[in-house]
Amino acid sequence: MAHNSLIVTSALTLIVMSLLPPVLSVSKVFGLGPGPQIVSDQFPSQFAYPLDQQDASFACSPFTPLFIDGPIFVSRTARIGAGPEPQFQVYGASLRHTLIEPWLEPVNMTDQIVLADSTAKAFTMNDPTVAFQITFLEYSGVKFTYSNYDPETRCFDVALKRKWKSKWRLTVGETPEAKDLDTLNSLNTGTKFCKDNLVIRLSRQPLKRY
Repeated sequence: MAHNSLIVTSALTLIVMSLLPPVLSVSKVFGLGPGPQIVSDQFPSQFAYPLDQQDASFACSPFTPLFIDGPIFVSRTARIGAGPEPQFQVYGASLRHTLIEPWLEPVNMTDQIVLADSTAKAFTMNDPTVAFQITFLEYSGVKFTYSNYDPETRCFDVALKRKWKSKWRLTVGETPEAKDLDTLNSLNTGTKFCKDNLVIRLSRQPLKRY
């Protein structure tokens, strides 16, 4: 009898899955029980929650509200067919208390930046074709700009900007030590990347530069 019940349950599960709209997928979500979970591919998903940015010193700052959505972050960065979408790791800082603005068209960036977890250090985009600029408000307003994503090649442009005499240095590369882009000796710099995973690093400018 137990064996027959299991067969009936499995058959009913398959029927329910076949009736789900295409936007829903079944995947195992860590920490949500032993079985597969039905996870929407739309962001924010039912598992998303807002990033805590409560800080009295930044009560009047124009920082951008963001959502943490682990399942969507994984689905966006682990796609097999179309290839993974770009993801970024932030070292020396985070996306907490940052201003994120659309670069080319009016878009609500709260609906575009997908955080992996509450550290706000790893993120990807809901739509990689949306260009945007991140201003790190706590770090002299240094800026990171992402634009011109090409779905065919999965390449995109990155530009960095800092103020004159800024104490903060912004670099981008494949590792925390890599400096494919560097504001050390330049106020503005930029290049094209064709990588799935890049590191954005903020650090103090050296006292002496040679």
